[in-house]
Amino acid sequence: RIEERLGANKFFMLTAYLLVMNSVIEVSLHKMFTVRCGIGFSGVIFGFMAFEMMTEKKIDVYLGLSVMSMVMASVKGGKNVSLMGHAVGAFSGVMSGVVLRAFAPRVLD
Repeated sequence: RIEERLGANKFFMLTAYLLVMNSVIEVSLHKMFTVRCGIGFSGVIFGFMAFEMMTEKKIDVYLGLSVMSMVMASVKGGKNVSLMGHAVGAFSGVMSGVVLRAFAPRVLD
């Protein structure tokens, strides 16, 4: 749904933003607090979900349930699943939604 609404070019930019922001935040947290760095695309997926929740005008129950199930899977996943990586992805998605809503609201219409 995000690509349909934004178009391919803006969707690519959002993906690149989420990849860069997740990496920068993950490495910064790793350097400051010596937490494990997460690797993988799931942080970007969480970013997409958080972006969708921030920019959508109506509440989508299925999206909310998806987020909750992924969070629970992260918590129960054991040592090989990075809850920090998922949280950083969600934070990046929220920030991109807030910034886009504040500075370029016509992109979302």
